[in-house]
Amino acid sequence: TTEDPIIDLKNSGYNIVGVVQTEYMDSHTSVDIRPNQQKSHTNSELESLFHSIKEEGLRSMLKPHLDVADGSWRGMINPENKDEWFRNYTNFIVHYAKMAEDNKVELLAVGTELKSLNGKENRREWENVIDCVREVYSGKITYAANWDDYKNVGFLDLVDVIGIDAYFPLSESKDPSLEELLSGWKKWADELSDWQKIYGKDIVFTEIGYRSTDYAAREPWDYKTDRQINQELQSRCYESVLKAFDDKPWFKGTFFWNWMPYKDAGGRFNTDFTPQNKLAEDVFLSMPEVK
Repeated sequence: TTEDPIIDLKNSGYNIVGVVQTEYMDSHTSVDIRPNQQKSHTNSELESLFHSIKEEGLRSMLKPHLDVADGSWRGMINPENKDEWFRNYTNFIVHYAKMAEDNKVELLAVGTELKSLNGKENRREWENVIDCVREVYSGKITYAANWDDYKNVGFLDLVDVIGIDAYFPLSESKDPSLEELLSGWKKWADELSDWQKIYGKDIVFTEIGYRSTDYAAREPWDYKTDRQINQELQSRCYESVLKAFDDKPWFKGTFFWNWMPYKDAGGRFNTDFTPQNKLAEDVFLSMPEVK
């Protein structure tokens, strides 16, 4: 482990870095979107990070998140004035699109898990969002749909790459084997293969993660439940993703949640999602590079 998290990422076999920037609404019905001084990165911090990523020869994705200060999930946002919300959201995302262009970021997510707002009934609004982004950004764009909602997104024909935050449940078992995990993936991989033909576009898992605990594959999105440490299972879950999609030509890789910007993150007694200083950190070094 070094003092530089970007070098650690590179040394662990990663070739692209997803950078998350979060701004906030006060409640799920609010229309205003703004950075939080304690939680959001500054523009200069983000630009410095992109410079470091480029210096190490890695590619990058910018993935702006919209969170709700009262703890509501972003997928349940229901603004009291939808037109005003979309105007503010467009300003929010265009700001980061300009930053992505200025810093030669290869991939930009124009939204993340906005389940209540990404249906076909709001297609016109999303057409405008994407048009405004493309006016200032020349790289590829994606939309990061939640794993249980990707079929309902009403504008995927307008993006370059389909993104899925892929917390698919794989096994009810406490400590499933690699074979069990691969069996759990088969249903989802077959479903994605069939569905992908509608659009004929590549798919990227814009986010996926597993905690280093028992039952990590049962409800992978569950970050709250107290469970026993199981680094081996986290490592097998990582391996299962890469193996399950290795033969799928439309699958272009995955962004694992999450890598923390300090050298002593994770470790032996940590049960969060990070693979740092755990067995899962080395999975990529023993696997062929994903396409």
